[in-house]
Amino acid sequence: MIRVKAIVEVKPTEDVEKVKRALLNLMTPEKIEIESRGESQYIVAEGSGIESLLKLHESLKRRRILTAARNVMKQSVIGTSMTIYLNKQAAYMGHASFCQREGESPLGPITIEVICDSEEEINELIDKLTS
Repeated sequence: MIRVKAIVEVKPTEDVEKVKRALLNLMTPEKIEIESRGESQYIVAEGSGIESLLKLHESLKRRRILTAARNVMKQSVIGTSMTIYLNKQAAYMGHASFCQREGESPLGPITIEVICDSEEEINELIDKLTS
């Protein structure tokens, strides 16, 4: 089973609906919530199956960055999980653009965590997303 969780911080200068749109441009969650953690607000989305990541796949395909995406995803695998970081501003425009955890994207990244039941399943998922 494939479980997907996305977390994105809403900075004080940002509009919650715009950040939500950025996330929804790359993912189709089954559940989405806004959480307050101290002074910060976060949008947390959860989904399951490859269906929740089909928008990401379409964006990668449209931008013709499947090979680069495969390399980034393969490098981000630890056991049966993968964590990738996507640029929030690019996502708002409907484009998947990988970034680093901190610093590269001034407004912070969209963090997508994927957990599978086996290493074989995570590798199959990456193959489907990048083909």
